[in-house]
Amino acid sequence: MSINIEYEERVMISEDHYYALLTPLLRRSNDHPFIMQTNIYIDTPDFYLKEHHMVLRIRIIQPFDVEMTLKVKGKDGDTEHNQQLTYQDYQAYMINKILPEGDINSLLRETYKIDQSLLEPRTSLDTRRYEEKIDDYLLVLDKNTYNGIEDYNLEIEASSMKRAKEVMQKICDEQGIEFIHCKSKSRRAFDSIKK
Repeated sequence: MSINIEYEERVMISEDHYYALLTPLLRRSNDHPFIMQTNIYIDTPDFYLKEHHMVLRIRIIQPFDVEMTLKVKGKDGDTEHNQQLTYQDYQAYMINKILPEGDINSLLRETYKIDQSLLEPRTSLDTRRYEEKIDDYLLVLDKNTYNGIEDYNLEIEASSMKRAKEVMQKICDEQGIEFIHCKSKSRRAFDSIKK
């Protein structure tokens, strides 16, 4: 299992801003494919994890790269616990609803005292992602589809929250985007099924 602290700033953008940012990046890059991924968000029927600032997801990056992540929100960045899965682990989970053994399963059971019999897939979100490393940060443009909704977001991942905010502010100022930190993809997907 890998553990890392994620420092990212995220804003919602319009479809026009998405293409205005994406087009020059694509022109500059010879062969920079999009990453197609599906996030399956897992929680209890009463959204216990979400209410306690945790997200459990299984992410499938096409064609068959699968990772399970437990993300725990922190004041200055989120802690991500990542565990590689086989595609067969993923299929077995979707059929039997029993989390694969490993460090994340142990964390949920022993540290957070989660009754895993209550955990189930609650919603999913498909993303068409473009990533580009620029200087000391990662620029991410996402087109997301979930529960009949399509939206776009810009993310900046950097070595600190301060740096992520600085870069985001600069891009927003240059592009005429209002810099308002937006909800995470998981929260947007969960909120869309509660309405």
